[in-house]
Amino acid sequence: RNTFEQIIVPKAMKRLLITLTILLGSFSLSASHLLGGEIWWECQPSGRYVFFLRIYRDCTGIPMPPPGNLNSNSPAGSMPLTLVTGYPHDVSPSGPNCTGSDNINCGNPQTGAIEEYLYRTPAVVLNGVPPASGWYFTWQQSARPSGMANIESGVYFLSAFMLPYNNGSGNMNANPCYDNSPLFLQAPKVVTCTDYEFAFNNFAFDEELDSLYFDWAQPLYTSLNNTVNFT
Repeated sequence: RNTFEQIIVPKAMKRLLITLTILLGSFSLSASHLLGGEIWWECQPSGRYVFFLRIYRDCTGIPMPPPGNLNSNSPAGSMPLTLVTGYPHDVSPSGPNCTGSDNINCGNPQTGAIEEYLYRTPAVVLNGVPPASGWYFTWQQSARPSGMANIESGVYFLSAFMLPYNNGSGNMNANPCYDNSPLFLQAPKVVTCTDYEFAFNNFAFDEELDSLYFDWAQPLYTSLNNTVNFT
């Protein structure tokens, strides 16, 4: 499988950093279950923030355990996550998979069956100015798929950063919330077969129409300073 992470940094208004991890490739049966995910936040009319965590599960893997908390070094600290009403969604692609099997779905799991989970935090106040390195928001679970050709299995670690914004008179207080983070509108529910050329646009979007910048990043393992090992 190929692993890549995509970073979004709006250059107008408050600078934000979001990482999306996606695994693409010929899926194999595994004891673990996570295929990728992302973290983002939305401004509420009250000036508070709500954070979201989207996770994709390999339906041939183990069931999804409780999500736990979204952790941060922000004034909000560690925030509990609850499943959004109506989720999970079966987002298995239509058509035959790489082995030729049809009717792929999570009810009768086969290679390529994918389930989407969406979690949210309570509305929180972030009163203060982010440091130069930003406030981080992270989530992890010991469920990176095993049996991949080029990367070790183990803990899945997702992160997003809220960086300070200088409006010309100094770095602004993050309270009240005045800038939504970017997010990806196109779900990465893709199954590709070995040696198949493929292009994908995940449709990054920013509510305030801030400019977006993409770059490569290392996938993480257990912490912000611990990158995964490639084989």
